[in-house]
Amino acid sequence: MVPYVAMAMAVLDIVLLVVLVFFSASIFPTQIDDALISGIGSTSQPTAAGARAQLVAIRERALATFAANGVPRAGVAETPVEIERDAQDKTYSATQSLTIHADDYPRFARFANRINRLKDADIGVSFPHAPFQRLITGALVVFLVFALISTIALETRKADVNRSPKGMHPLMVGVQTLMYGVVATMAIVYAHFLGDGIAGMFAILEAIFCVTLAVWLYQTRRSWAQSTGYRLGYYAYVVALALLVGIAIWAFAQPMV
Repeated sequence: MVPYVAMAMAVLDIVLLVVLVFFSASIFPTQIDDALISGIGSTSQPTAAGARAQLVAIRERALATFAANGVPRAGVAETPVEIERDAQDKTYSATQSLTIHADDYPRFARFANRINRLKDADIGVSFPHAPFQRLITGALVVFLVFALISTIALETRKADVNRSPKGMHPLMVGVQTLMYGVVATMAIVYAHFLGDGIAGMFAILEAIFCVTLAVWLYQTRRSWAQSTGYRLGYYAYVVALALLVGIAIWAFAQPMV
């Protein structure tokens, strides 16, 4: 059953990747209708005028920063300034929201990344809502489920000679084969998501499961030596793993800003 299961799952992987590549425009739409919010404020000022003046200075700096990163002042809407007085320490604070209309997901995702990379305590902006958020959530759930099952493929055979060699049960071979497609899908989804804040998590997850697949191939290397067809299949898995690592590196190298 192993070669049949492996070939069937490999075909599914190939079909999945072909669909993601050739139908990416419809799978990962870029047009959005969203609002990026930047909340600014001044605190602990002795007078209301002082709180307003500090807020104005922060607002001007924020607008200049936005303009330098591709969003002109005309593209920023401002809410009225709100001034509050703290009854305990008798100080004043002023707050205001700046709103940017986002109509193109990649452009404004990179814009948000650029602004938030500044690590300015006074200036930040929300990340746009991805138009393919359901795909992201679904892909992540499938990824985690397959990841849990995939670790079982690193089983040990124990003393029962009637059992399949470690990692070579048809179910495990099928899961590991599909894992190639799942890991590649996560890389492609991440490349379109442009989530600067999850780069570290993505890199760790991709590395863990590429290593898991490599360990599985190492543990099962002798089981693939029983025939020419099996050996060719093993070489295909090794080449596919190298391609998988390349896809992950490509996704991680996509410009986030």
